[in-house]
Amino acid sequence: MSYVHTTTQRLKRFVVTVVLIPLLIQVTLGLNFSCIIAPTPFPGASPSLPNISNQFTTQVEANIENKGYTVNAVEYFDEPNNRGRLDFSGAYQQGRFSLIYTYSDEQWLYINSTHCTAHPLLPNSTFLAFPVNFENQGNAHIRGVADILLFGKKYNETYLGQETVRGISADHWKTCMDTRFGGSMSVDWYFTAADWTSEGNGTPLRLVVEGVDPNRAQPNTYNNTDGWHYFKHSYDFVFFTEGPPDNSVFQIPRGMFCDGSNARKDMPSIPEHFSARLQMVNAVNNTIYNLAVSISTYIRVIDQRPYQKL
Repeated sequence: MSYVHTTTQRLKRFVVTVVLIPLLIQVTLGLNFSCIIAPTPFPGASPSLPNISNQFTTQVEANIENKGYTVNAVEYFDEPNNRGRLDFSGAYQQGRFSLIYTYSDEQWLYINSTHCTAHPLLPNSTFLAFPVNFENQGNAHIRGVADILLFGKKYNETYLGQETVRGISADHWKTCMDTRFGGSMSVDWYFTAADWTSEGNGTPLRLVVEGVDPNRAQPNTYNNTDGWHYFKHSYDFVFFTEGPPDNSVFQIPRGMFCDGSNARKDMPSIPEHFSARLQMVNAVNNTIYNLAVSISTYIRVIDQRPYQKL
């Protein structure tokens, strides 16, 4: 239990902000922050908002600019099948670890190279990398891609024209919003422009969030002090691939026991009729039998070759 407790405490450092990956906002400044959007819309026709698939895999480089460190991650998002996963490296020197969220099982898993621990997915859970809805019956369901990526018509984005991001022609969209803790922030999104050839038009390239939050949002970090802290995070998306992630991504690693997990694999089905060649080892008299069998409603030995001494 001490390991589980320690792991949980470490993970709480990754308290989820309202962005795609759970990353800690940790800087205090004497602050004044205003989210400002150009007073007049972009002159000319704005492109349509990109349609982002509700199933995707992407690599993310998260730069926590206010603290001066980088976190690398691979994200798997699968809304139709109610699940998500994040693989982290370079975060707080914890080494590599994974977080698997299976909302149908109402649990999330922490996995590193040697351990796996399961945690219940509750309405008041403090560590949810992917926003969740709890239906009337209490069933958990991962929220849609608009809430995961903070992008869509509901967020009232303003188009600010084209810019160059990582050498790529990109459409720039911006909006202002409240944080989940009562602060405020700007959200800037950059997507591949229509005149740029890539795997798909409107591919996410970069997300930048900047703003302020009350210290009470993270009482352990700020020792329950009053006041506000500033944050700025930028997220670069590479190898953004639409389509369902492979089922194996959401499985507990082979040979690893996950303490407290309620996830179960279905037993494989066995056909009623099949034939096979078998090798039977008798350790009592040190012999090997090579058999050919046919299985239907009973087992019949078709061929038994002479045994061999071990």
